[in-house]
Amino acid sequence: MDFSTIMALLVGGGICFLAGGLLCWMVLARRRAGEDFRSVVEHSIQGILVLDGVNIVFGNEAFARMFGYDDVEEILRIGALDCFADPEDFATLRDQEGRRVVGEFTTDRVRWRGLRADGSRIWVDSISNSIQWSGKRMLLAALVDVTDEVERLEETRSAEARLLSALNAMGQPVALFDVDDRLVVCNEIYRGLLGDKAEMVKVGMLFEEILELAVVQGIYEDSVKDKETFLRRRLAQHRDPVGSMRVVFENGRATELHE
Repeated sequence: MDFSTIMALLVGGGICFLAGGLLCWMVLARRRAGEDFRSVVEHSIQGILVLDGVNIVFGNEAFARMFGYDDVEEILRIGALDCFADPEDFATLRDQEGRRVVGEFTTDRVRWRGLRADGSRIWVDSISNSIQWSGKRMLLAALVDVTDEVERLEETRSAEARLLSALNAMGQPVALFDVDDRLVVCNEIYRGLLGDKAEMVKVGMLFEEILELAVVQGIYEDSVKDKETFLRRRLAQHRDPVGSMRVVFENGRATELHE
């Protein structure tokens, strides 16, 4: 065996060794990546599901806890998403998520009512996307329990409704503005001052914008002769509310404005 033959064998063996080492490294890296991914999923604070249609093929512990089950195995035994969704919401949920699987555009977030193991209901936000799973197109969904948020919003809306009812019962125009002078709430009598433009009064409008709209509508008799003077005087009184300001409306009715 000559020198060139020996070198060829050594080089060839080295290449095979390097190739084999690279292959082992790739296998280990993929295994490590899989372990890392599983660790992330298992310790996620969000519920994670992989869905084949409405059938659950994978779930994490966070989803099981969210819905009141002891472990993921119970979730997989039940197997179908409709067992975890309020019947009134499931049709919409299935339609939107199904359209995402086939690549159609849908809203990024779906809010629905979930059914827990004890029969109680929770509000859930789910965000999902289609993925390849075991060689098949499926749906990856991340879920968050937003029950506390929804209940706070409902309490806020209920409080706003009670406040508006009380304001409407006062029998006179009332409006509340924030520190930036933007409308927070007003009663129907206040809106009614603008006649057929009442629908233009929106929460968040500046006081000055509403006043200018009222002046253009001619609801203040005092503003008919000299609009600019009336606007300056009313804005000055609004910004430095000392005592009251007497105004006369177009129908001749006079009232005292208090702030």
